[in-house]
Amino acid sequence: MKKYAFLTIILALSILDVRSQNIYIGKSNSFKYSLIDRINNIVYVYGDTLYKKIYLNTLKTESFPLKTEKEFDLNSYTPLMVDSIPFFIHSKGGLVFEQKGDSLLRIDNSFKHSMQAFSSIFAYNSKIHRYGGYGFWSARNYITYFDNKNSYEWDIINPENSLEFPEESWRSSVLLINEELYVFNAYAISQNNRYKPFFNKKIWKYNFNEKTWKYIGDSELLGINLIKLSIIYNEKLLLITEDKFLIIDVLNNTIKKFEKGVLGHQFSYNLNQFFHKNRFYFFKTDRSGELYLSIATDDKIFGKEISSKPFYTNKISAKTWGLYALILILSLGIFQLIRIIYRKYNKVQLIINGLKYKGKFIELDEESIQILKLLIATDYVNSSEILKIIEKKQFSRAHNERLKFQKVEQLNFQLRTLLGTDNELITSKKSDFDRRVRVYSMERKKLFK
Repeated sequence: MKKYAFLTIILALSILDVRSQNIYIGKSNSFKYSLIDRINNIVYVYGDTLYKKIYLNTLKTESFPLKTEKEFDLNSYTPLMVDSIPFFIHSKGGLVFEQKGDSLLRIDNSFKHSMQAFSSIFAYNSKIHRYGGYGFWSARNYITYFDNKNSYEWDIINPENSLEFPEESWRSSVLLINEELYVFNAYAISQNNRYKPFFNKKIWKYNFNEKTWKYIGDSELLGINLIKLSIIYNEKLLLITEDKFLIIDVLNNTIKKFEKGVLGHQFSYNLNQFFHKNRFYFFKTDRSGELYLSIATDDKIFGKEISSKPFYTNKISAKTWGLYALILILSLGIFQLIRIIYRKYNKVQLIINGLKYKGKFIELDEESIQILKLLIATDYVNSSEILKIIEKKQFSRAHNERLKFQKVEQLNFQLRTLLGTDNELITSKKSDFDRRVRVYSMERKKLFK
């Protein structure tokens, strides 16, 4: 009897374990997006008015109401988990919502500009990033990021040390490995016919530390229309088509094709799927439209390997690279020589007590020199920074503003006299970021050493 009781318990536990791998979510058409919190082992599933948490440690679920602002439309946003915080980023650019408790609240100081449609959104260094995108008959070939800690604004990452740059593109596949972002499998824009996009076979790598782009090679993928889903899989990218799996290993330059395994055919294409801690967490829908989160190991997902071959080819020979390098070195040397000559004879020099230009000299007071140093150092100088230099405590704010205006006018007159021009060299305008603020600027790179 004890033996049979023991077997009964084992059988019951095994049945329970099998059932626990399929977690009921709800009606499939009620949910649109999914995210995974890899730190806390939680899967989020979102609908228009509610969201669910699936705790992977216990396989328990909880439902919560989802509160949103009137302007928020879930269909127009892409979800992203950053440091265990869910964000929703407008798919065309600008707007960012953060989940705080059960509410999605707008946090950006931006606007909906519709210039980065179909951009690739990813998290790096605890910030939201996006690469590429399409808008107004043109595409992007740069990375922007959203500062979700301080300014709550978008800014650009400049590839300051790069000598080569990718094509403008959108709908790119991206794979982030440590400090390097791989970009491939994208659409690009034709320069002579902007109505005619084409599939771009080139693979590029951006190094965040070195701030450089590097061309890797050309891929042999057939195009992005065949791809239903993509999953980050052990520093590789798993692409899912209607009938097979493709595993792209950019580090080892391989692409492997697999048949779909026992559970590989059950993936729902409407939600993101995840590979986490050696398990696949994927959504499937039964015939009655009920949605489940399923858990499986590799052997249940992948079937027989069909083929393995290089992912990309690089046809540029070592001899060609050497020729490019020689031409580049010579070009840089000539450019540097011309630059030195031009700067020496055709630019204004700010010295300790004034300005020199082509043998002429104008003496300046200390306040004027400080203001010029600010204008030379940066593209735009806030009006308040100039006011700090000329401000006299015994005068009112209005009087100090007049002093600032007079000082700028005096500087403009001295510069016009030195250069022999009638043009205003120091100009002002309202700030692009805050229309209440006035900023000053000058063509500093053109005028000064």
